[in-house]
Amino acid sequence: MVTPPALWFQAHGDLMHDYKDEDSSFPGNEPQRFVANYRKAGGEIDLIYFEGPRMVGHSPDLTKMGANFDCMIEFAATHLKAGQKAA
Repeated sequence: MVTPPALWFQAHGDLMHDYKDEDSSFPGNEPQRFVANYRKAGGEIDLIYFEGPRMVGHSPDLTKMGANFDCMIEFAATHLKAGQKAA
């Protein structure tokens, strides 16, 4: 299975995605469980929580993410450079 480097930005209080699955033995919420399983499969992933309203069916407003946008830029630059070295 290919597991490319990934980022997961998650709004606190997002009832659609940031919830505890009561049927799971994993102690954290769904994003944390996904990240743990992705890493277990050999993938590199970061989970970054941000404050802000999250409406079901709408993407978050990236202009309100503050330093998280900088994290996204840094992540892309790091992995693009790594990809160029591997080529």
